[in-house]
Amino acid sequence: MSSQTTRIKSNSETLKGKFPEIYQDLFSRCFLVTSAPGTFWWSGEYGVRWGGMAITQKIPLRTYIGLEATDGGRVKLGDYKAYIISDKEFRSSAVEEPSASNLIRFVETWLKKRNYNKGITIHIVSEIPYRSGLNASGAFAASLSLSLHLLVDAVTPKEIEKWKNIPASELIKENKYCFVDIFHTSRHLNSMFHGSIHSGASPFAPLLNTPYPVIYFAERAEETKEEIKTEKNIFDQQEKIIKSTNFLGLRMEELFSFLKNQPPWPIDFGLIFSGTTRMSAHVINSILQNTDGLRDTALFIKKEFKKYLTDNGTLFMPSFYEIVNQKEAGEKLLRKYIDPLMIVPLELLKAFKGIFQMGLSETNIKSFFEIMNKNYDILTMLGISNANIDYISSFLRKETKKFGTEFGIALKTTGSGKGGDLLFAVASRDLYYKIDSLIEQLDSAVQYKISLDYASWIDGISQEGVKVEQSLTHKISSDFIIKGSIYLKTLSSLGRVESSIYTINDFENEKPKMDLLINPFEKAIYVRGEKLTSREIHSTRATTGLIKILLDNFNKEVSNRDLPKSSYGSDRNEFQSKIISPLSKIILNRTKKKINFSLRGRLVDFRIKIGPSDVGIFYVERSF
Repeated sequence: MSSQTTRIKSNSETLKGKFPEIYQDLFSRCFLVTSAPGTFWWSGEYGVRWGGMAITQKIPLRTYIGLEATDGGRVKLGDYKAYIISDKEFRSSAVEEPSASNLIRFVETWLKKRNYNKGITIHIVSEIPYRSGLNASGAFAASLSLSLHLLVDAVTPKEIEKWKNIPASELIKENKYCFVDIFHTSRHLNSMFHGSIHSGASPFAPLLNTPYPVIYFAERAEETKEEIKTEKNIFDQQEKIIKSTNFLGLRMEELFSFLKNQPPWPIDFGLIFSGTTRMSAHVINSILQNTDGLRDTALFIKKEFKKYLTDNGTLFMPSFYEIVNQKEAGEKLLRKYIDPLMIVPLELLKAFKGIFQMGLSETNIKSFFEIMNKNYDILTMLGISNANIDYISSFLRKETKKFGTEFGIALKTTGSGKGGDLLFAVASRDLYYKIDSLIEQLDSAVQYKISLDYASWIDGISQEGVKVEQSLTHKISSDFIIKGSIYLKTLSSLGRVESSIYTINDFENEKPKMDLLINPFEKAIYVRGEKLTSREIHSTRATTGLIKILLDNFNKEVSNRDLPKSSYGSDRNEFQSKIISPLSKIILNRTKKKINFSLRGRLVDFRIKIGPSDVGIFYVERSF
């Protein structure tokens, strides 16, 4: 049963308050965390594949992607925590095959092309219901794409923040602050879940900051071009398809300037989980497979009517025969089904302008609801429904009539349909007080668990797009990092400079395994967990400052003039005898490893560098 008093609000802020341990675990092990919102489709989920318009809307539930530094130079999928709204809890989940393997292979290939060879583990916390038509895969793709571009220093958090105030047309036309690059990569990543490249609408919407709908349209991707087929690598094929496909997208307020004043929404809307899930790729592919059946139909009509039309000397060629007589007749017939779905978003866009300009004007609200319901009817005709959705829709229409409101309720499936969530819109506040009772009645009437996944008047309107939640490299940290956690810069035994974060317990457990640990906050140096004394190293302060500079300039020579001021930095012999030699000797004795210091130059003008070796060096950048 569901009731408003026990229901947990479906927004990220509330979930963080209810389940802090989920977020603490993510932020306390990942040096980089990004997030992106889920979205639903007002209209256009099918037509956009053929060059039509898509209208989408963000919800205040997000997918968080965290990157943890690991040894070995490999990409791995780590923990995946998914929130189940109907059960009010997070559960362990996993990316299914073959999506998981394809995802890892793509990320490894992408990083290798950019000369990034360090190991990472990708952790996921998703608040968005999976397989419900709320674009969990698009949010995942947008967030991970942003993480990858931050990882290779292609963009900075400050530049991402600037996206908010730049028109989408400018972001797209000029690839401003890596916007198009991040979008293209997100399309690649999204295809891992769907088996093919889709229009791009799903990962586009989460990139933009707006409380209003996002509009998107693109050329149809040509996956059969000969020059693309010749590519041996599937990822190279996809890259050519994506980069050769023109697209446009915008915030609705960029089209209707009066929305820049941020008028309130004149309607309320929500999402009801129908009790069954489905994989978008399977549903979409089943619709596309109608092409085969329609191709057979075209051959049948062509065969049966060809002789009849010839024998009877028909004076004109029937329109239906002209269609079946063409190449790719099956697809042309399917397109006749799809065409109405390309018209509906255009009508809905006009209706959006009407309701935002005129508010609860009877004509405009009625028009808006009629168009939404028309969308539902067309999708039902295509088989984009199931018995549960039909029952819920019929029940809600009947019950809202009892309210005596003139507008009733507008309904449509969101996403690919055949399960998942049902979108509803109302203009009456009567539903505010009765929605819990209606959900309870539905839950009792069907064999599956029904839940209110989202309600705009309860959970709020989402505005934020993709976001950098934490980047320790850029000194951005979350309040969810467990107190006492340690942020380390590491020169691994493989010669890689990496960032990592440890909880205090993990840090203490790992300290005895660390060849060389520099902790400037304690003013201490450790070798395999043993703190060096003043008898062993003459100046902890000078050594600490030296290691910091050498790590920042790994495998590069640093002049003694750029070292921290000390009595040792002005004389090469003093520097060698009081810092380099003692430290090298201690490390060799305790670890049986040789640190790679290089020192050259004159007595008062010399240069030092640290190069690759099998000595792991750890430097405490920050303690939380």
